[in-house]
Amino acid sequence: MNMCSPKRFALLLAFVLAAVFFSVLFNGQTFYYRDFGVLAIPTATYHRDSIWHGEIPLWNPYSNCGAPFLAQWGTMVCYPLSLLYVLLPMPWSLNFFCIAHLWLGGMGMFFLVRRWISGGWPAGLGGIAFVFNGITQASLTWPNYTAALGLFPWVVLCVERAWEPKTAPVFTNRLRNNRAAAVVIAAALSAMQILTGVPELCFLTWALLASLWVWRLTKSEERASALIWRQSAVVLITAGLVAVQILPFIELLQHSQRTPGFAGEKWALPPWGWANLLLPRFHTFKTYEGTVFQFGQEFLSSTYVGAPILILSLLGFARRDPRARIAGGLALLGAILALGSAGRLYALLNYAFPFLAIARYPVKFLFILPLTLPLLAANGILVLEQLDPRNRRRVILGSALVFTLIMGGLFWFNYAYPLPYDWWPDIKTNSIIRWIILIAFAVVLPFAFTESGASELRGALDILNVSSEGTPQRPGMGALPWRTAAIVVLFLLITFDAQTHLPRQNPTTNVSLFAPDFWEQAQRKSNLNFQKPDAGRGRAFITPGAEEHLLRSVVGDAEKDLIGKRLALWSHLNLLDRVPKVNGSSTLQVREQAVVQKALYSGTNENLSAWLDFLNVTLETASNSVVEWQPRPTAMPFLTGGQAVELAGKPTNLPSNFNFGTRVLLASPSPALQLSERGTEVQFSEINITPHEITFAADAEAPTVVVIPQAWYPAWRVEYRGTAAPPPAQQVLRANIAFQAVPIPKGHSVLRVFYRDRFFLLGASISVSVLLLSMGALALGLRTEVPAPQ
Repeated sequence: MNMCSPKRFALLLAFVLAAVFFSVLFNGQTFYYRDFGVLAIPTATYHRDSIWHGEIPLWNPYSNCGAPFLAQWGTMVCYPLSLLYVLLPMPWSLNFFCIAHLWLGGMGMFFLVRRWISGGWPAGLGGIAFVFNGITQASLTWPNYTAALGLFPWVVLCVERAWEPKTAPVFTNRLRNNRAAAVVIAAALSAMQILTGVPELCFLTWALLASLWVWRLTKSEERASALIWRQSAVVLITAGLVAVQILPFIELLQHSQRTPGFAGEKWALPPWGWANLLLPRFHTFKTYEGTVFQFGQEFLSSTYVGAPILILSLLGFARRDPRARIAGGLALLGAILALGSAGRLYALLNYAFPFLAIARYPVKFLFILPLTLPLLAANGILVLEQLDPRNRRRVILGSALVFTLIMGGLFWFNYAYPLPYDWWPDIKTNSIIRWIILIAFAVVLPFAFTESGASELRGALDILNVSSEGTPQRPGMGALPWRTAAIVVLFLLITFDAQTHLPRQNPTTNVSLFAPDFWEQAQRKSNLNFQKPDAGRGRAFITPGAEEHLLRSVVGDAEKDLIGKRLALWSHLNLLDRVPKVNGSSTLQVREQAVVQKALYSGTNENLSAWLDFLNVTLETASNSVVEWQPRPTAMPFLTGGQAVELAGKPTNLPSNFNFGTRVLLASPSPALQLSERGTEVQFSEINITPHEITFAADAEAPTVVVIPQAWYPAWRVEYRGTAAPPPAQQVLRANIAFQAVPIPKGHSVLRVFYRDRFFLLGASISVSVLLLSMGALALGLRTEVPAPQ
């Protein structure tokens, strides 16, 4: 009986995940802490609602005065498995999406270990270690990170299979030895990982694959050209499949605030941060909400791996296997790069490749650890398996002793040289529990190797000078009961270690806090005359003081803090109620809009009230509260026209006394465009505003422009209908530094201003074409059976 057969391990992993995350799967709870609540749930909800309304969410008019949505990294609009939360109820479906990807990643690591070394319980250990560690569990804060992690082992597994001259079965025996099908499947999974929108994790995945490919290229007995051709095919098909996402992303990146050096290095692993791989509370502080972070690094809530996996990983690295050495080398490299400038190597990397500076958080290099350490740990099992029982016990107990001394030294150092917010009682208790788990793991581990459970038991009793005579054995059972029990205990110890190493790493709350009408109902109860802003009909503005207070909230009750931020429309929470807002949490903002927004929140803007009027702000944070609102009756309409036109090259600021009602500053339009430099009258009618389109009729006494306080972006187009003499330059112009203006002729005009992303359309046509060709190759592979070699 093989307790770690694929089916049994799949059921075991599903059962453990269901037990660990029972509250979010079956009990009406949801993850909510940090970005999961204020960013992930609102983003997924907007995506879901747009699809249900028959729209592809290309543009988000509700955040940052408008910003591209699909083109952002991390929105997962083009990721196929996002259908899980598009089709199923939110926010439960987003929680299920994350946990399903943990299961998917564990199974992928299981099969990858089977391919690299062997089947059986080392593969199961690799799968469990991949899912249950502090770094993987920290990724639950961002669903797209969890998805990218879950796909990592599958990408490595299938790309390696695509390199084979005669591949092993790929998902089905009917694809045995079909090279084309193996290449297509590898490319499809690679594309899926890229479509999750996590560039750093994709980079780490392909860093491992590139290292393996070079090693294979040097050792392969087949022609190098064949290996080069197969890898080139994987890369080209992958590029074609992701064009629908990558082309709009590149366009947005060129127009965004994320340029090399736009912000300094942030949240690197502290110089002593490696200690947290062993002791999760070493030099950490507890937040007001009860969660824990390292001093100086608040991106990952945990970097804990645990002594058992580290011991096995070091043993695995010692094994003379090139792939283990490659994995170990990348793990060490990632741990050094995570230190940022303190590790020197990160600074050299940024100097050599300046474009990498668009990624701000060096600690993300630690994501290589849950990808490589399970593989090394499985190799460590193989090393121990090749030893005789007595030497095996000595190695295990000796390793446990060495790590006990290391942990004890770190424990003493934390006591002797504390940081200001170290809480010694928690550190002491937590460290002792980690040591107990290490000892328990070392005691149980030998029982998982023996050929005879009873003989291992006798050996253990001999060490204790206890007679083992008379130990009963059932005929025919052999080592099964002891080995099975030992393996299950080892798996549970790893799971227990990961789930208890930090308090409230992924806290949960009731799903009712994310009801779509939560904010609106609260406003109507407090204000009978409340008018909800909507796209083109008002905006909300969180004042600079309120924004700072919300960002640095010290509310101790995390649920109350979330309720306050929900009422304040903070971050992306405005998307749940579709309330337009001046600021937001778009990862990539349009560059000029980001400049204006920064000026509005500088606290020194002398023309703030005029700017808010222009931006159609009808609500702002109340002067006596952070979570309440007050109306702004002076807001200008969303569409204005007839202002006196002033031209400039590329304006970056406006005079402090600039009057938006009578003047408009345009980035130099086409010389052929004749506009009145004096103000004129414009009457509007038939106005209709949706997220991706604005239509209206205008009557002007002279050629002029209509000003729209929405972020300018080149994907916006204008179309003239029923206009006798449309302007010669039919384009959306940049007005007032960062916003939109469209020219209109004298007389009556009917205009349609709409969002059409030509890069999305081009990318979609490429991706669909490549997808159809790939599906044809797969279908051909299913119909063509090549006999396996004898």
